Amino acid sequence: TRAALAALIILAALSLVACGDDGGGDDIATDGADTTTTVAATDEVACDDLAAVGATVRLPPGENTAVYVELTNNGTADTALVGASADFAADYELHETAMVDGVLEMQPLDPQRIELPAGETVVLEPGGLHVMAMGLTAQLAEGDVVEVELELDGGCTITIDAEVRAMDLPMDDPAAEGEEPMGG
Repeated sequence: TRAALAALIILAALSLVACGDDGGGDDIATDGADTTTTVAATDEVACDDLAAVGATVRLPPGENTAVYVELTNNGTADTALVGASADFAADYELHETAMVDGVLEMQPLDPQRIELPAGETVVLEPGGLHVMAMGLTAQLAEGDVVEVELELDGGCTITIDAEVRAMDLPMDDPAAEGEEPMGG
């Protein structure tokens, strides 16, 4: 039984080493839009179980913009998007567009958390859930590709390459003006 216990300890140690961050990340091909998701595995969350497709940043009409992406959790455990960052804006929040008293308003999520259930896809899109980038610190041009880091609960982060694109939004969508409505 000592040999079996020793083998079990060695196997456990090897599996922990295999799950550690080697600093290089794994590349996952996305939807063919010439974007790549770089995944850095950390701690207990399996970042390589998350697939990102169609990452875009809306060509900003003002000082704010939004990041959209389709996220699929191919793993067996639930996780959540809890934050974002990039070098082109000063602040980032997870937002939703919701109908409030007959008016569409963008609102920060409270708590800052978008659930990513195991085996499911969550779409961050205009008129719905999205990452709001506020206080732009760099000028973005259509066709630019920018890196956005997404933080998952448990400390796992992924970096996505998102293409800056002009988007036609309905005029009743608050993002069409690049600003949040008063009180929103």
